[in-house]
Amino acid sequence: MASALKHALGPLAIGACAVALGVSIDVYVKYLALQAPLLYVVGLRFLFGGLLAVGVFLLPVRAKNGQRRRLPDRKGCVFHTLRALLQLSTAYLFFYGVTILPLATATTLGFSAALMLPFIAWAILKEPPTATAVFATIIGFFGTALAAFGGAQNASTTEPETYALGVICCLLAAFIYAVILVMLRLRAGQEDAATMSVFTSLVPGVILLPVMLQGDGLAILTSMAAQGLVAHTIVLSAIAYAVWFLMSLAYARAPAQQLAPLEYTALIWSASAGFLVFGERPSWQIWLGAAVVIVACLTVAAERHLTARKMAKLPASTLPD
Repeated sequence: MASALKHALGPLAIGACAVALGVSIDVYVKYLALQAPLLYVVGLRFLFGGLLAVGVFLLPVRAKNGQRRRLPDRKGCVFHTLRALLQLSTAYLFFYGVTILPLATATTLGFSAALMLPFIAWAILKEPPTATAVFATIIGFFGTALAAFGGAQNASTTEPETYALGVICCLLAAFIYAVILVMLRLRAGQEDAATMSVFTSLVPGVILLPVMLQGDGLAILTSMAAQGLVAHTIVLSAIAYAVWFLMSLAYARAPAQQLAPLEYTALIWSASAGFLVFGERPSWQIWLGAAVVIVACLTVAAERHLTARKMAKLPASTLPD
């Protein structure tokens, strides 16, 4: 048991670092969006992230044959391009919500993606949700509503209509993210993470580049470069890639069921960063709502885990006796 615990601490520490860095991206974007249009912050983040992803993709694969990675076939390229467009949508919507809402509120609303997964899997993969999943989802969305209400109490300087738009954007971003997760199951194991990362970052960056260059776009980019903001977006891209790398490393060394609860530590990081950087003070409604959402998400995840292991005729627990 002691050796198993020691073996698990490595992936858990890596995963925790990845979650903390992921929250730092939200903080960074919210900070940069105060100084430059969000479209340009997001566009440059994807563009530089795409160039970094291409560089990693072109590195030789560590295999005996020494072959380099290859792009997927035509069907795979179409699939991942569509996925990348959804990735752009969910990223922009969530970041827009982050610029409006307190960080802790936006993070809690983002957790609702896990509650939507069973129903999206039902629609796409024809996997009907269980009664437990339906009940947990209903309870979870009560928690989401409570967190949104608590955030509104602390957002006295934000117009109610604007605040509501931020909530809608975060929930819509969570829905699209859940769709992406289900889509990835359709091509599980067919491409490696480095290949998928090229589409995830480069496609949105290439799409947004001509949009950024329209009208006064070049003047805006020049102004951002003069203020050092372009350099900040390069750092932002590197952090985003580091999150992907650390998550890939963690999930390669430990079961997803063991690492999934780490996602919810993001609330602690976002609440701390929101207070230290932006002076945001999460209300008790946010903490209570977040607790309800997290319990509901863990209930759904645990049931899915137990159901999968039961179908595979495996014991419920993966821990050693």
